[in-house]
Amino acid sequence: MEVLQGKYLKPAKDRNSFEIFNAEPEILLKIAFFLREYGFVSRPMIVGFDGNYLDLEQDNIKLHLGWDVWSGLFLSAIDEEGDIWVEKLGEEINIKLKESYFGVLR
Repeated sequence: MEVLQGKYLKPAKDRNSFEIFNAEPEILLKIAFFLREYGFVSRPMIVGFDGNYLDLEQDNIKLHLGWDVWSGLFLSAIDEEGDIWVEKLGEEINIKLKESYFGVLR
Protein backbone atom coordinates (compact mmCIF):
# COMPACT_ATOMS: atom_id res chain seq x y z
CA MET A 1 0.00 0.00 0.00
CA GLU A 2 1.17 3.46 -0.87
CA VAL A 3 0.92 6.14 1.82
CA LEU A 4 -0.11 9.41 0.24
CA GLN A 5 2.20 12.41 0.65
CA GLY A 6 1.76 15.91 -0.66
CA LYS A 7 4.29 18.09 -2.48
CA TYR A 8 4.70 21.84 -2.71
CA LEU A 9 4.49 23.60 -6.06
CA LYS A 10 4.30 27.18 -7.30
CA PRO A 11 1.77 27.16 -10.13
CA ALA A 12 0.01 30.23 -11.55
CA LYS A 13 0.63 33.65 -10.02
CA ASP A 14 3.63 32.27 -8.09
CA ARG A 15 1.49 31.38 -5.06
CA ASN A 16 2.19 28.30 -2.93
CA SER A 17 0.25 25.15 -3.63
CA PHE A 18 0.27 21.83 -1.79
CA GLU A 19 -0.80 18.90 -3.95
CA ILE A 20 -1.46 15.19 -3.43
CA PHE A 21 -1.49 13.77 -6.94
CA ASN A 22 -2.78 10.24 -6.23
CA ALA A 23 -5.54 11.25 -3.82
CA GLU A 24 -9.05 9.93 -4.33
CA PRO A 25 -11.90 12.49 -4.37
CA GLU A 26 -13.17 11.38 -0.94
CA ILE A 27 -10.22 13.07 0.73
CA LEU A 28 -11.48 16.56 -0.19
CA LEU A 29 -14.13 16.79 2.52
CA LYS A 30 -11.89 15.07 5.08
CA ILE A 31 -9.24 17.75 4.54
CA ALA A 32 -11.87 20.52 4.62
CA PHE A 33 -13.12 19.29 8.01
CA PHE A 34 -9.53 19.01 9.26
CA LEU A 35 -8.87 22.63 8.26
CA ARG A 36 -11.80 23.72 10.42
CA GLU A 37 -9.57 22.88 13.40
CA TYR A 38 -7.44 25.84 12.27
CA GLY A 39 -10.45 28.14 11.99
CA PHE A 40 -10.96 27.89 8.24
CA VAL A 41 -14.59 28.00 7.15
CA SER A 42 -15.64 26.93 3.67
CA ARG A 43 -18.09 28.48 1.29
CA PRO A 44 -20.46 26.19 -0.60
CA MET A 45 -18.69 23.60 -2.74
CA ILE A 46 -18.53 24.06 -6.49
CA VAL A 47 -19.18 20.66 -8.06
CA GLY A 48 -18.05 20.06 -11.63
CA PHE A 49 -17.79 17.12 -14.01
CA ASP A 50 -14.07 16.75 -13.46
CA GLY A 51 -13.55 18.20 -9.99
CA ASN A 52 -14.89 19.82 -6.83
CA TYR A 53 -13.69 23.09 -5.33
CA LEU A 54 -14.01 24.99 -2.04
CA ASP A 55 -12.95 28.48 -1.04
CA LEU A 56 -11.78 28.61 2.58
CA GLU A 57 -11.50 31.67 4.76
CA GLN A 58 -10.20 32.52 8.22
CA ASP A 59 -10.28 36.22 9.11
CA ASN A 60 -8.68 37.78 6.00
CA ILE A 61 -6.78 34.66 4.93
CA LYS A 62 -8.21 32.98 1.84
CA LEU A 63 -7.25 29.58 0.48
CA HIS A 64 -8.54 27.42 -2.34
CA LEU A 65 -9.06 23.68 -1.75
CA GLY A 66 -10.04 21.32 -4.49
CA TRP A 67 -9.79 17.97 -6.16
CA ASP A 68 -9.78 17.34 -9.89
CA VAL A 69 -8.87 14.59 -12.30
CA TRP A 70 -5.60 16.30 -13.34
CA SER A 71 -4.06 17.33 -10.00
CA GLY A 72 -5.69 15.17 -7.37
CA LEU A 73 -6.08 17.20 -4.17
CA PHE A 74 -4.68 20.73 -3.96
CA LEU A 75 -4.57 23.49 -1.37
CA SER A 76 -3.58 26.82 -2.91
CA ALA A 77 -2.83 30.27 -1.57
CA ILE A 78 -4.65 33.26 -2.98
CA ASP A 79 -2.29 35.89 -1.53
CA GLU A 80 1.05 36.24 0.27
CA GLU A 81 -0.38 35.55 3.71
CA GLY A 82 -2.00 32.42 2.33
CA ASP A 83 1.44 31.21 1.18
CA ILE A 84 2.53 30.91 4.81
CA TRP A 85 -0.62 28.97 5.72
CA VAL A 86 -0.28 26.58 2.78
CA GLU A 87 3.23 25.68 3.97
CA LYS A 88 2.08 25.17 7.56
CA LEU A 89 -1.07 23.23 6.69
CA GLY A 90 0.73 21.10 4.10
CA GLU A 91 3.17 19.96 6.78
CA GLU A 92 0.29 19.11 9.12
CA ILE A 93 -1.58 17.23 6.39
CA ASN A 94 1.53 15.17 5.54
CA ILE A 95 1.94 14.25 9.22
CA LYS A 96 -1.71 13.19 9.39
CA LEU A 97 -1.37 11.18 6.18
CA LYS A 98 1.55 9.23 7.68
CA GLU A 99 -0.63 8.49 10.72
CA SER A 100 -3.53 7.37 8.45
CA TYR A 101 -5.62 10.07 10.16
CA PHE A 102 -7.81 10.52 7.09
CA GLY A 103 -8.10 6.79 6.46
CA VAL A 104 -7.17 7.30 2.80
CA LEU A 105 -4.59 4.99 1.33
CA ARG A 106 -4.06 4.29 -2.33
